[in-house]
Amino acid sequence: MLKLRLFCLLCLCWPALSWAESLQVVEKITIEQPPEVVWAAVSDFGNLAWFPAIVRCEAEATEPSEKSPLGQNRRLILVENGPYLVEALQSHDDANKQYQYQMIEVATLPLTSYQGQLQVLAGDNQSSQVVWQVELTPAQAEAGEVLVERFRAAFANGLAELKLELEEQAMP
Repeated sequence: MLKLRLFCLLCLCWPALSWAESLQVVEKITIEQPPEVVWAAVSDFGNLAWFPAIVRCEAEATEPSEKSPLGQNRRLILVENGPYLVEALQSHDDANKQYQYQMIEVATLPLTSYQGQLQVLAGDNQSSQVVWQVELTPAQAEAGEVLVERFRAAFANGLAELKLELEEQAMP
């Protein structure tokens, strides 16, 4: 009888439950600089000076743990005295010019989790392609579309800023 009551309660509440699925954002840009130059600019996990969507990036060294296997975290301050994210470096591969990270703490953003990757690939004629992707899970399904657009815009703007900065350095 208890199982039947629980089943009925679940059926009645089901429409009110909000299941958020993982969503993916992928942004790419070609930069007219060799991969070694681009990787040198982006490979420092604790330095996002080129990324305009954040006010400040604070590198945090910690003891390696399950959440932070390499013991390297970064706190991204999105607005002074406002929302922030803490991300943990999961892997860093200089040979393949990529790193992976995941969110381990969030303040005031409707996120449950996300994992990201930044990679620099060789392009044509000494150019590079930067691929920045994230898989995110919104706290509420309704927030998913807005979060995807915000991440997409932030990544696109950040990569455009990186391109501008690095291509200006190459100009005589």
